[in-house]
Amino acid sequence: MIDFIITRCRDKMDIHCTRAMLGANCWADHQLLSSKMAFRIRQKHNRHGTSKPTNLNTSKLNTISRMESCEQEMDSALAQWEEK
Repeated sequence: MIDFIITRCRDKMDIHCTRAMLGANCWADHQLLSSKMAFRIRQKHNRHGTSKPTNLNTSKLNTISRMESCEQEMDSALAQWEEK
């Protein structure tokens, strides 16, 4: 048989059954192949390792004036987002 199913080496386990369909010859030496496959979704691996989530610096929010200015900025940003 000169026909092949092309797949990656890591996906060989996903191919369950491959058969040649004898009825479809198309006037050539090739045969139509049908293959049953089960795809598994794999998680992407972080090549640089897992990074630790950064902690937020909340020490500046201890002053009332800074806390009020942050609240005003957030309110204005939310208002602009709702308009869009």
